Amino acid sequence: MLEGNSDAVIFDPNTVLRVTEPISGPRLFNKTGSTRGLGAYVAFVPQHRFGIVMLANRNYPIASRVQAAFAILNGIVTPTKRG
Repeated sequence: MLEGNSDAVIFDPNTVLRVTEPISGPRLFNKTGSTRGLGAYVAFVPQHRFGIVMLANRNYPIASRVQAAFAILNGIVTPTKRG
């Protein structure tokens, strides 16, 4: 998730590959965003039918937003066992 939201992906030209076969298996769709000092991160996992939207009134670094969302999503997908 961090690599897909890195500065190289955001600011550098990237090769686009045509998808010729249906994509199968679990997928996570995500998008970062910021404007005028505000930050956001959205992630959605269709297979599990849930997503997360994080909004902040401060532009936290992208890596921090992605790591926080991953920790939350990981806790939802693999909740800790209590016993």
